[in-house]
Amino acid sequence: MDLFDDDEDGAFDFLNPPDTTTHSFLAEDGRLHEDDVLYSFQQELEAEGYDLHVDHAYSISVGINKERVYLVMTVGGVDFLWVAPSKYKSNPEAYIEEFLRLTRLNIRRIRMDDASELARSSTFKAWAESRNITLCPSPGYQHTFQARAEGAVRICKAHVRCIMKDSNAPFRFWPYALKHFCRIYNHWPSGARKLPPWDRLGDHNFAVDLERELHPFGCHAIGHLPREHPDVSNTTHSDRGLEGAFLGWHLTTPSFYLYSFRKRKVVRLSDPTFFDHHMPFRDPSCLVNNEITAAEIKQMHDDDGAGDFEGEEPEEDNNVFIPQPQSSSPAQPTLEEPSQLVAPPAVLAAEPASTVALRRSLRVRERLMKPAQPAVVAPALPDGEATPVMRTPSVQSPLEYGQWTTGAQIPSSAALTLLTDLQLAKVLVHHEYVLKLPEEWWIHPDTQRATACTVRAVQYEKMKGRIYLRCHFLDPVDMRQEGMQLQLPMSHYAPIEQWNLRRYFRISYASARTLADIGITATATAAVSTALTKAWAQLLPKPASLTHSNPPAERDRRSMHEPSSVIPGPFDNDEDNRAWAAEVAADSDVSYDLLGDIDALEPDPATIQKAFKHPRLKPFWKHEVNEEVGGLMDKGGLKVRYMKDLTADERTRVFGSRFHCKIKRHTSGPKRGKVKRCKVRLIVQGNKMEKGDAFFDSFSSTPRATAMRCIVSTAAAEDMHLHTVDFEQAFIQGDWSALPEGAPTCFIRPPSGWEGAAALGPDAVLELCAPLYGHPAAARCLFFTLDDFMTDLGFVKA
Repeated sequence: MDLFDDDEDGAFDFLNPPDTTTHSFLAEDGRLHEDDVLYSFQQELEAEGYDLHVDHAYSISVGINKERVYLVMTVGGVDFLWVAPSKYKSNPEAYIEEFLRLTRLNIRRIRMDDASELARSSTFKAWAESRNITLCPSPGYQHTFQARAEGAVRICKAHVRCIMKDSNAPFRFWPYALKHFCRIYNHWPSGARKLPPWDRLGDHNFAVDLERELHPFGCHAIGHLPREHPDVSNTTHSDRGLEGAFLGWHLTTPSFYLYSFRKRKVVRLSDPTFFDHHMPFRDPSCLVNNEITAAEIKQMHDDDGAGDFEGEEPEEDNNVFIPQPQSSSPAQPTLEEPSQLVAPPAVLAAEPASTVALRRSLRVRERLMKPAQPAVVAPALPDGEATPVMRTPSVQSPLEYGQWTTGAQIPSSAALTLLTDLQLAKVLVHHEYVLKLPEEWWIHPDTQRATACTVRAVQYEKMKGRIYLRCHFLDPVDMRQEGMQLQLPMSHYAPIEQWNLRRYFRISYASARTLADIGITATATAAVSTALTKAWAQLLPKPASLTHSNPPAERDRRSMHEPSSVIPGPFDNDEDNRAWAAEVAADSDVSYDLLGDIDALEPDPATIQKAFKHPRLKPFWKHEVNEEVGGLMDKGGLKVRYMKDLTADERTRVFGSRFHCKIKRHTSGPKRGKVKRCKVRLIVQGNKMEKGDAFFDSFSSTPRATAMRCIVSTAAAEDMHLHTVDFEQAFIQGDWSALPEGAPTCFIRPPSGWEGAAALGPDAVLELCAPLYGHPAAARCLFFTLDDFMTDLGFVKA
């Protein structure tokens, strides 16, 4: 029997014990011993192998050791949760290998999403194959398939924020808070009569003690440096004691980590003494030696820039110390005033957006003023060309940079480091920038070898808050002929983080600071356009004339009795094409075929007035308008009334209306691209209606994709046939009386563009006898009408 439920929490059901003929867990008194059962089940699951669920998550800030992301690992069947903070997403196999060494688990499957650094990483696949581990990636953007890992990420983020806020610790210490939380989390029982993950883990190499690990994160602690520590000069008489804030325990030893305010760094100590009710980051007066002030703690929070880097990959050296300008505000609390404590992180982060933007710009400008570092590799220049002179970025305010929304707006003097990833991508696409990538950047799909390539930027795209550049291949030629594309990341979130366009420009162009330094100038763009024009002019044959050889008066208008295959036009049937051909001007010098192609690609008109301005499609739009209004009146959806006959209350519910125009085309088959009809819908301007006056409720139950999948799967399992139905003018099939709350009578003014409105007179209005498109309660009315109809047929709600 299956003793563990891998789909839930992997816990043993003690209420349904296994068959004792195959497991001898009964003692002499005939009672079931849970410890023996658990030990046997752990042996069976260990032999079969565990499932490891992994996922990457972004941090709330840059860690004290430049950590930006962390790898979440949770073990199915044990519910053990652990994390590995790191600078980048690359090399996850190293962190998983360390995790397996500490837990001593036998992992047989790793479940993850379709991330580039995991499922599509060749090094990760090779490592898994060497450990005989099966990789089970979920489809892209199907986060529900990664419920364990995604849930663990949410749990970690929520509790770490609480820990940081309670201790008032600067956000740079989040890696220590995260590991401290994981230790405590693994002591929590998973449910009734279920052992905590630490007990279900079995033998491991962690140093675990519940009493030690319950000390709060960030509390006041005192410890001693080991004699062998380099900071201990005299092992006999030196003061090896240090006080500071507790940051958590070491993985495999009983030593602990402490942030020393005297040394301004994290140290590893032994022989701890804790004061759980004292929080140095919240009240520095609790320290014995007064080694830090409240103003210095606030400066640590300001330097961290709480929340500046959540959900994005920062540039290098982003944690620059920026001295704060002196202000006329009251001084910060000091140790002589113990009643004034340091504000919590929520208060520290509550500063104007302009101040945060100024601090970021100052950080970037400080990096711009540093001496330029020599590039690792510089592109070889043709003989006779001089080395380009790198330009100094023009001084422009951060507000000016923020106003650039298109690639054409950004000048060539703009600084590379001040442009966002989105702005830089737009510039590259606008100029159709060509990149020569070294062989380490791309693996040829046919040869599976690293190959140098040349690509051209054609499009940018956003994915999970990140910016990617989509490029077409220019070389190798076979990739260009096959229409292959290459996706390049703009910053540090690639499958292998060192390959991104920011790093490409730093390496390929020595000391490049502006767009002009990488070749993006008005002169270069003009030269490329001229070269392309000349090249196409030399390669292409002379285009044929679009005019007819015969004068217009002698043009053959094609007989009405010719077969349909030779009747030109944009429509999919001969009748409409003949009517369309009759509208073509007699003196037109353009062929029917070309005019038909032009009209087939005509965009949807925004208004009915613009539709009527089309010289050849105007009769079709007028016909559809008359059919729409006439059909609504014939079916009882509209009724002509006059303002003089309405009551004062009814006159307040007269609203406007308009026509919505849509050109319906075939999307597949031999008639692909041909026009099916010029569709017109009468729309009520429901945006002017107020709830409680023109309608009472607008909620309507809507089937989800889950319901459709359930129906299809049931039909497939029972070998049934599925039938579909399409409602013509679906909303007017609804009945206002079906609404449980009722519906006030509403009226609309005749829409502009309807020829019949002039015959009715200026005082005429149309009563809505049935729900129309645009009315807030139209969908709700249709739902209750269908509900009553299905109930009358004998169907019962599920």
